[in-house]
Amino acid sequence: MKTDGDGVSVIAAILGAVVSFGLAFSAIFYKVADVRVNGILHGGPTSLAAAMAGLFGGGVVALAVLVFLLRWGNRLDRSIDG
Repeated sequence: MKTDGDGVSVIAAILGAVVSFGLAFSAIFYKVADVRVNGILHGGPTSLAAAMAGLFGGGVVALAVLVFLLRWGNRLDRSIDG
């Protein structure tokens, strides 16, 4: 009989996706906006393009992490249950 492990694995997968989204967004934004030179709050079309690229890239990474964690969790449940 299964316990509440499905809910926990879904919450863990969503949390992992949120964290990976934040890290990917930050890395892409800092690289595209060239924050080391311009600063974090410089505005303009470069900042807008960097934000859009960060949102897209972060979304792709978060989706990949979410799918991976959900599939890995299901595979682990099946191997434990036998």
